[in-house]
Amino acid sequence: MTSTWPFSEQTASEKSAMRLKNGRLRDALAVADRNAETTVCMEMLFALPAYQRAQRLLLTINFGSEMDTSAIIARARHDGKQIVLPRVDKASKDLLLLTDDGTARLEKSAWGLMEPALDSPPASPADIDFVLVPGLAFDLAGNRLGYGRGYYDRLLARLPATTPRVAIAFGCQVVDAVPTTHTDQTIDALITDNHTHYFSKQKAKQ
Repeated sequence: MTSTWPFSEQTASEKSAMRLKNGRLRDALAVADRNAETTVCMEMLFALPAYQRAQRLLLTINFGSEMDTSAIIARARHDGKQIVLPRVDKASKDLLLLTDDGTARLEKSAWGLMEPALDSPPASPADIDFVLVPGLAFDLAGNRLGYGRGYYDRLLARLPATTPRVAIAFGCQVVDAVPTTHTDQTIDALITDNHTHYFSKQKAKQ
């Protein structure tokens, strides 16, 4: 047993506890509060220079009590952006990137996620110039807590270093500190209902 194992075990336990707590907090949000925060966050997202200059956006279809992204996808398409959506590939334990022009079929995965059909046109990570990153919790150092399978951490590591990584979140998802390991990827900006927090101004703000 190496000297790092107890730390890794403790970090895993801390992450699990935070996932449970923040998932419950997010689930408990009142509909009116949820809708109000979503509307404000969306407008702040559209005002980001990084969004405005981007041409090919990697977005997500919301799941469970995540912030609704349907209006973001619709607005981006209206703005003439190319939309790319992820699909879980269990065999490789990676996310496949597929283009959605508004006519692509969506399918429900084994986990209940809505994903583009496998016959949708593929997209290359190298072509993504903006990514909306989902998560359960975020801190003000740019750290993110995902759902525990590492799909987005592996995907973010494959994107160009210049691609802005932006997250939108309800206020209850912001924590003092997200427990991290060396494989966890950070974000460049976090948008909540009362502020846009920049962690890399060069990528997200300018």
